[in-house]
Amino acid sequence: MSKRFIRFELTNCLFNHFFFNLKFLPMKRFATLLALFVFVGFNLLQAQSVQITGNVTSSEDGLGLPGVSIVVQGTTLGAVTNLDGDFTMNVPEDANTLVFSFIGMKTREIAIGGRTEIVIIMDPDAIGLDEVVVTAIGITREAKALGYGVQKVDGDDIARSNNANMLNSLSGKVAGVRVTSSSGSAGGSSFIEIRGSSSILGNNQPLFIVDGVPIDNGGGAGGVQGVALSNRAIDLNPEDIESMSVLKGGAATALYGLRAANGAIIITTKKGTAGRTSINLHSSVTIENISQVPELQETFTQGSYAYAEWWEGFYGSQNPIASPADNVPWNTWQWGPKISELSYTTDPNWKAVDDGIHDYVPMDEYMQKWDENGRIVFANDLLANGSRINLYDPYAYFETGVSFNNTLSMSGGNETNTYYFSIGNSRINGIVPNNKFNKTTVKLSADSKLTSKFSTGVNFSYMYNVGDRMQQGSNASGVMLGLLRTPAVFDNSAGYEFPDGTQRNYAGGGVYDNPNWVSNKILYRDDLNRIIGDLHMDYIFTDWLKLKYRLGIDWYTRGVKDHFAINSSEYPAGYVATFREYSRDLNSDLMLNFNEKYGDVRVNVTLGQNMYSSYWNRPLAIGNGLEIPGFYNMANSADVKGYEDNFQKRTAAIFADIGIAYKSLLYFALTGRNEWSTTMPQDANSFFYPSASLGFVFTELPGIQGNMVLPFGKLRASYAIVANDATAYATETYFGPGGSWDGWTNTPLAFPALGYSGFAISSFLGNSDLRPEKMTSLEVGLDLRFLNNRISLDLAYYMNENSDLLLFVPVAPSAGFNDRFTNAGTMTTKGMDILLKISPVVKSNFRWDLIVNFSNPNTHVTDLAPGVENVDIGGGFVDPKIFAIQGESYRSIYGLRYLRDPASNQIIINDRAELDDPNVLGPGVYGYPVMDNDAGKIGEVQPSFNVGMTNTITLKGLTLSALLDVKRGGQMWNGTKGALYYFGAHKDTEDRERAYVHEGLLGHYDIDGNLVHYDANGDEQPGAGAANSVERPDDEYYRWFNGIGSNFTGPSEPYVEDADWVRLRELTVAYNFASLIGDVSWLQNLEIYFTGRNLWVSTPYTGIDPETNLMGSRNAQGFDYFNMPGTKAYSFGLRVGF
Repeated sequence: MSKRFIRFELTNCLFNHFFFNLKFLPMKRFATLLALFVFVGFNLLQAQSVQITGNVTSSEDGLGLPGVSIVVQGTTLGAVTNLDGDFTMNVPEDANTLVFSFIGMKTREIAIGGRTEIVIIMDPDAIGLDEVVVTAIGITREAKALGYGVQKVDGDDIARSNNANMLNSLSGKVAGVRVTSSSGSAGGSSFIEIRGSSSILGNNQPLFIVDGVPIDNGGGAGGVQGVALSNRAIDLNPEDIESMSVLKGGAATALYGLRAANGAIIITTKKGTAGRTSINLHSSVTIENISQVPELQETFTQGSYAYAEWWEGFYGSQNPIASPADNVPWNTWQWGPKISELSYTTDPNWKAVDDGIHDYVPMDEYMQKWDENGRIVFANDLLANGSRINLYDPYAYFETGVSFNNTLSMSGGNETNTYYFSIGNSRINGIVPNNKFNKTTVKLSADSKLTSKFSTGVNFSYMYNVGDRMQQGSNASGVMLGLLRTPAVFDNSAGYEFPDGTQRNYAGGGVYDNPNWVSNKILYRDDLNRIIGDLHMDYIFTDWLKLKYRLGIDWYTRGVKDHFAINSSEYPAGYVATFREYSRDLNSDLMLNFNEKYGDVRVNVTLGQNMYSSYWNRPLAIGNGLEIPGFYNMANSADVKGYEDNFQKRTAAIFADIGIAYKSLLYFALTGRNEWSTTMPQDANSFFYPSASLGFVFTELPGIQGNMVLPFGKLRASYAIVANDATAYATETYFGPGGSWDGWTNTPLAFPALGYSGFAISSFLGNSDLRPEKMTSLEVGLDLRFLNNRISLDLAYYMNENSDLLLFVPVAPSAGFNDRFTNAGTMTTKGMDILLKISPVVKSNFRWDLIVNFSNPNTHVTDLAPGVENVDIGGGFVDPKIFAIQGESYRSIYGLRYLRDPASNQIIINDRAELDDPNVLGPGVYGYPVMDNDAGKIGEVQPSFNVGMTNTITLKGLTLSALLDVKRGGQMWNGTKGALYYFGAHKDTEDRERAYVHEGLLGHYDIDGNLVHYDANGDEQPGAGAANSVERPDDEYYRWFNGIGSNFTGPSEPYVEDADWVRLRELTVAYNFASLIGDVSWLQNLEIYFTGRNLWVSTPYTGIDPETNLMGSRNAQGFDYFNMPGTKAYSFGLRVGF
């Protein structure tokens, strides 16, 4: 035994010395090692054995049970029953016991006793006492033994949802989990949190573990402009997932250390089983359409009365009707005349009243290039032809998205060797023309039992995807920005490019791109190659001592080619950029497990060591300005700049997990992990964090045990301390490329320039005294199961305190820096998770199940640095922003707001009638709300609670399931609406002629910035005055020309809207033909199904589907500014098993 142990220790030392000192692991070497490992595993000789045959049946119906796992106790040897419940296996001559286990059945241990044939009957485990879940570091535990919150989701539930991004399949199904899809774009990211937030500026998403290997779920973070990117969890094939365990509390994740402070999602992929070969095919097609979209006005045409009236004072009479062709300054607005009062003219002799002031093109040219119907004129114009104005639906631009998903898998094996192999392909054509996301995956899982004591295995997944992505957001080339600002009288589909290469759009070729130009002349294409894999070895020294080693890798390379055609509004001179990211994560786990029973007490101890290394590199080249149209190559730009980014991090840890069980009554667990991280100060980079949990199954007490009403009840409690380390390179002050950015132009002044390189010291001051962010987690829970598990209730209350949160804190300007990264913040999160399962009807051919989950995590910012009242979480907009505000909920919406009376909180309405004088300011101010001089909190993103309700009815082979998702509370900035108000494009602006009283109290700012009001004598008096009675219309003077009636000219407050919803998240109808297959030996399974997603949404939000975020998977949630709309999806699928 000592020699084997020494061999493993030497292996680990060699691994640490060799692999963790490489910048990257050569794929060829890794593949060779993997192939050799599998070859050896499948070909070593087995020890001398005895053959045992048998049969396993169910006590419920007497039929054979297929898929029952049979393991020789204390070894890695095992077998699985076939379709009839039969099995054959070889066992060592000295084997004593066989362990029979099956999901939904009580585990049985059967003494061999020299028999060569064993027949057993298994009883159903209606209470689920023998259910096993995967916890931290891949350790399996009985669910009843856990002292913290874990919820398991079956792979079938994930796959049948038919989401390209498997994260979206968790929405509404797991208590405490919130998933936000960024948009309806193909390949878009999703953001996920478990039980609220734990860091102000750091990562708040959980750690993802695939077959024991931590993987990267980065990417997907967006900006105010650009494209919708993918988070890396989208690379996984949902068809390969056997199950997912969501670890919620600190005690559940403490063993994972620094990377799992936000919870963990443990993904177990499918494996092979002994028996005959099984082949499975899943094929589906999905149709998608846009769902909720903003309402646009179709009453008024392109142009502006107010702008034309202003120009009249300088240049004489002006035509308020604007066209795209004549360089009229008001051609981007829709404050022109009523469309019902207009007509066309095709007369070449027609002249506008301001012809000569503006560059009106000839009629024939206008009709050829801009509108074949002619020019829009007043219907009473002598040259009008009387034709009605055509209106065009801007949303006709969107297409019906169609995607195809196919996965073929094969699995099988014998008593000693098993395998699973799959190949999958997904092709998604999105709702935006030319927006595509294609993915191909290959997976191999192989396990070999070399001897009765030693087993080996390999998991290998290769993923390749390509995305063609379209521009969005605050972007002159954004699809929705140009689309929604286009007047209803302009037809974008009539052409987007003239023969000379210039652009055709409603604004005369500039300002905002025709969405068809964006789809055809601008492209962001990325391709990704990724490998996730591991090699693992298990050795059983005795029945009570086992050793496990796992070496895992997550490697990918992602290339991007981004280009804008010449004459694009965002880059008029053209643009090209290219870069390739390289990422490599290596993870090593060595674990020794001791498991022994002493009378009524079982002791389970795991000791382990972990090494982790992460490396990331991205060289980037950008070409501003192109010479030859349509040639997107760096050689085609005279202004090329190169950049390079690097990231490297290592951690090391030792850990222990001690579990003590007394009978089936009491379960106690202690964990401890000490970790070292290279991102922390060198002389203070060792951190220890413990956890303790207790489970008390009180129904095992005498007098309660065997109760038919309450057969199972458990109290649980846990306490843990977990940590989050700093981002890399925060302890030192570095230099970077010099330059000057104004936040608006796309071609800043930056080095290298004019043949010179230039570097400037960072404005950020490094901190060599950093400490890791710390979370103290407390959880108490109650698990009750009534009436033979017909009713189960799981309650959990938790409280997390996050301290030493890392913030950018301002420093004195005299220091020569702007900020210093330091430990300065504290947040608390409190909430409840409730999981209720009810089976009102359970019959042999009919079953009705109801699952309800509830969660209400509330994260509150309790303290920031001295003198710091709020911290910008990110967002990029000047107004509003997403802040962490001391004393408020995390992710508060902070921005400009209305001035309010401090006593009544009513809006102040401007009572300065003198401002209505055209010589002073003019219409749009008097009688309208006043804007506060100071910004403040105007909303919060965090919901009050979420509820998911799944109803499932099964009638023989027919299954009907519906998931209703409810979100209450939480708000979102509808920046799209605020911008459309400015342009007169929103449906609300149709009511522009009706005067009404704006509710509030009269008042204004005096010369010193104090709130005052006019009395009856016209004198200023302190505070607010009487209720407003002045009637004013929400016309263009208020919306943009003089007033504050839009988000471009006024506060963001009126555009922060409630983002509640009740939605039919999923509806599935499936039919399984198992009962009709009969004796068709070659056919194992046949199922057809339909799944609908987001078929119905009820929400007070007036923008697109409020499940969106322009910033993608950033912490800054709650932004909707010309985001791509969400979708309704209809999937039709077929599953066949051979």
